[in-house]
Amino acid sequence: MEFDPELQALIERFENNIKQGIVQYYDTDELETIIDCYLVASQYDQARIAIDYACRLHPNSEKIKCIEAKLYLLEEKYVEATKILESIPNPEPDYVAILAECYIHTARYEESKNLFNRYLTICNPKELPAIFTDIASLYNSYKQCSMALDFIDNGLALFPEHESLLIEKAIAYEELFEFEKAEETLTKIININPYQHEIWGLLGSIQFRQNKLTDALSSYEYALAINPDDEQAKLQRAHCLFNLGKFGEAVEPYKEYIEKNPGDDMIISFLAETYENLNDWTSALYLYEQAMAINPDVPVVWIGKACCLHNIGKLDEAYDTICSADEKFPQTLDIIYYRALVEKDIAYETNQELYIIKALNHFTKCLEFDPENTSICYETAIILLQYAEYDHARELLEIAYRKRSSFERIEIFLAIAYYGIGNVELAAKHLNIARETISNTDDIFLSVFPNAISFIKQ
Repeated sequence: MEFDPELQALIERFENNIKQGIVQYYDTDELETIIDCYLVASQYDQARIAIDYACRLHPNSEKIKCIEAKLYLLEEKYVEATKILESIPNPEPDYVAILAECYIHTARYEESKNLFNRYLTICNPKELPAIFTDIASLYNSYKQCSMALDFIDNGLALFPEHESLLIEKAIAYEELFEFEKAEETLTKIININPYQHEIWGLLGSIQFRQNKLTDALSSYEYALAINPDDEQAKLQRAHCLFNLGKFGEAVEPYKEYIEKNPGDDMIISFLAETYENLNDWTSALYLYEQAMAINPDVPVVWIGKACCLHNIGKLDEAYDTICSADEKFPQTLDIIYYRALVEKDIAYETNQELYIIKALNHFTKCLEFDPENTSICYETAIILLQYAEYDHARELLEIAYRKRSSFERIEIFLAIAYYGIGNVELAAKHLNIARETISNTDDIFLSVFPNAISFIKQ
């Protein structure tokens, strides 16, 4: 790092002294200047050498002790920095701020607040807006957002349209889940200056978190109108389109992002899922394999690959993939569930009872993880009905029906389960409901209970 000639000469002289082992006198101001240069350049090893040199020349210098505390802060050695600064009765204002920062890093929040309030009374008044912003940002970074808001409000009382303070206020509100206040604050910034793509992007992210997808999409599009190269806004716009079900429109922005970030396996898998929703299983499969090659340790990618293979008719490959995933990620609910689904389809396609037993075992295992999951309850119940386990099937179907009565054919399955346990009244009720949407309801029922003709005719 280059410095002005006079400063460069001072540093070179000091470094030559070190190389030659010569102890030459420097006053504390010179040493502070040298050390600060190293700190600015992030040359912490050189700064340590200079501090040790300074301590030998000026062992009682509070100035040198303070600058050593500054080095400890930059090295994230907060306890050491705190110990030094607490030993100095009246440190300079900047070191009061450093001690307050150390208190934040060591979770001494109330003490930090008191020190920062003291610092604000002795700092350079011209620097107040930046100081308020830095304090707020520090508290926000430690999720101490209520404390951040105290300093923000004090700062805004003096500088009501200070943009950086308003941004920190919006961040604090977002972290506190006060999204409407966060939106209101960002809107105030936009009203002051509407041509900042970062603010539109931040507004979009807050709207997205509230599931205000149309508003978020509009905000990201404003951001891109201001700065067409805002990669984060492009990506978030794609996420909005995906979540709005506009899968065809989401493809291109995802592809553009991947072209510039070809190693981002997560976004590649998002694009794969987009193609899945468009029933383009071949494109989705290619992308899942690409994502897996980059990072093979993501369970959802294995499930996605198996699903694509399943839907293009490669059932054996789908089963091999999901079984490999089950070995690689044991006790993962989504993988066990999808494995059970594939086993069920293999059983129906090949008429091999072994696979229906495997499917039932894996569905049952899923219920151990999540006994109230409607899809798992429904799929398990269908198999139980085949084995005349009517009461257990009825119990699971009731769970599924309470939460989601729209499952395909659930009314006829409930009718079968209730009839199987002898509850003809509820069986008749669900049978009649099933008849409204399923034309061959009676035939399905009689395939299970061929002797129930008189019941059907009631």
